[in-house]
Amino acid sequence: MVYRQYYLGRHLVNNGYNVQIISGSYSHFFKKLPVVKGTFTFENIDEIVFLWIKVLKYSNAHDKRRVIKWMEFSIKLLFAPVKK
Repeated sequence: MVYRQYYLGRHLVNNGYNVQIISGSYSHFFKKLPVVKGTFTFENIDEIVFLWIKVLKYSNAHDKRRVIKWMEFSIKLLFAPVKK
């Protein structure tokens, strides 16, 4: 997992904010993939709500399917549920 967003989220939670991070379910940076059931899955990690959006997997950073994944993520983001 890429930790920049997580650590920023932890800092905000420690300062009293409710934090929700929206991410695609696949990245070539992830060592462990999130478990996504359906198109959208909420997961609470250390008081940070993650919304995982199921996206296309690709083989490496230079794979053309990666660009398709960006577009897929953008379209699905328009229909993403919000957890209050």
